[in-house]
Amino acid sequence: MLDRLDPQRNLISLRLFRDHCIMTDKGVYVKDLRIFSKIDKKDLILVDNSPHCYIFNQSNGIPIIPFYDNYEDQELTKLSSFLQALSNLDDVRPEIESFFELKAIRDYPDDIEELKKLILEKESL
Repeated sequence: MLDRLDPQRNLISLRLFRDHCIMTDKGVYVKDLRIFSKIDKKDLILVDNSPHCYIFNQSNGIPIIPFYDNYEDQELTKLSSFLQALSNLDDVRPEIESFFELKAIRDYPDDIEELKKLILEKESL
């Protein structure tokens, strides 16, 4: 996928894959940008179909729907457009936060009854 998005390797300077992940004691692979002490996090993005993979760096994470032989799939086209928009920013994190409404997601209550109440209140508006 990266070779098609950036064949000359002008835009994507570093490519990391599963073998670069940290495995938790629960057997979950996690991508943790804290390992890059010399690269500013404002310039890093993580693209993955498993949001738990970038749980430590949510503001850098871009979810993508996995490809399963659906030849009408437009995810790469959408991703390409979004990456192009990010390329002009000094810091990718505020745009990712805003676009994916991460603050709203984090502010949802953990308690299921509180969550139901919140949803019912929103539906009545």
